[in-house]
Amino acid sequence: MTDLQRAILILQDGTTFRGRPWGARGRAIGPVRLDPTATGFAEALADPLNAGGLVLFTYPHVGNTGHENQELVAAGCIAREPARRPSHWQSAGPLPEAMAAAGVVGISHLDTRALTRHLVQTGPQLGAIFSGEALPLPQWQLTESDNSALPADVVASLLEVFAELEGQD
Repeated sequence: MTDLQRAILILQDGTTFRGRPWGARGRAIGPVRLDPTATGFAEALADPLNAGGLVLFTYPHVGNTGHENQELVAAGCIAREPARRPSHWQSAGPLPEAMAAAGVVGISHLDTRALTRHLVQTGPQLGAIFSGEALPLPQWQLTESDNSALPADVVASLLEVFAELEGQD
């Protein structure tokens, strides 16, 4: 896995999940919002209620129908396994390409079931996705299969991004 194929999701309580980037690369911060539907992925990313948020799809397979030229307003997207290419006759193209064009930062290949359970148990939280050049630590320190805790100083530096949101209600 190359350096640009790693991503981190950190929640406000310090819980971290590692995965792979998809869509735009960079950093996205916002409230994590669960979406339990099995269809309508692009619609969820375009929904004004999800503007500025990180949409967590609880259904594991995302993007198999592509998108229909909607303006995506979510800041980020969290999915277990995005489709490589759409399979729908009305699709305007692959969802990852639309996400990249709209600046929607995505993370995939993480345990969305564990993340969903964690959020159900702890309540709503802010989250931040980091990928590509926005990753805050050397790439060699991130292995996709290693779910061990990140070093405390790294978690502390990641949590600093939430200070940017204070007072913006």
